[in-house]
Amino acid sequence: MAAPILPATPCLNTMTFAIDTALLLDLAAIVAKAGASLPRRNRREGLARKPDGSIVTAADVACEQALCAMLAQRLPGLPVVGEESASADGVMPDAETVAVIDPLDGTSAYADGRDDYSVNLAIVRGGVAVLGVDQRQSGEVDA
Repeated sequence: MAAPILPATPCLNTMTFAIDTALLLDLAAIVAKAGASLPRRNRREGLARKPDGSIVTAADVACEQALCAMLAQRLPGLPVVGEESASADGVMPDAETVAVIDPLDGTSAYADGRDDYSVNLAIVRGGVAVLGVDQRQSGEVDA
């Protein structure tokens, strides 16, 4: 059996998991780097409607691609489910652990020039989010 990609050490609260501090810092850096790369001008570039009626921009797609590339480098083999590339049927990969990303949460706000948007990453194990990183436009990163 292959070793798990992420360690699962129970904490005092048995509903959570201890995550390697270096890994947490690396994931926060990945999200912060992706967020910092979002264009501050021409935010409506590539604006289109998705089948569900929500909008997507070129920045959504580029940010998702950047997140996927950085995650593949840091955690090779970890399946990634991205909002812009996920299958329309919502089926998750058949894996115990996956990364779930929303490369630009608040696309409408972003496209309208507002600052209430963020870049999000969650690590999901067995259907339960065990780690999350949120980088708001303000530059704050929560993990």
